[in-house]
Amino acid sequence: METIILTVFLVFVFGAILLILGMGYRSMEEERGKKLTQEFELACGPTVPIPSRLNGRAAPLDDALLMRVQRYVDREQALADAFVSQPSVETLYSVAGGSSKMN
Repeated sequence: METIILTVFLVFVFGAILLILGMGYRSMEEERGKKLTQEFELACGPTVPIPSRLNGRAAPLDDALLMRVQRYVDREQALADAFVSQPSVETLYSVAGGSSKMN
């Protein structure tokens, strides 16, 4: 009978210790997350919303920009595929648009 009581007591103590450790870890992670969020907001500065739609229609600038970005990404993907199929220094340092800037 005494061993059962001792076993129940030790299980209870062990469970309480695990609960305390878990709650402490959770609160530490919440504080860390808040701190990282604040640091990120300070580093990025205030954000300015850019309207992408005018009266429910896509702005022409958006369509043109998306097409340019899509072409650039397609060219980069083609260069990456070429490098993977035949690795060399020339294919490693080749640029998609002929310049290092986006056209």
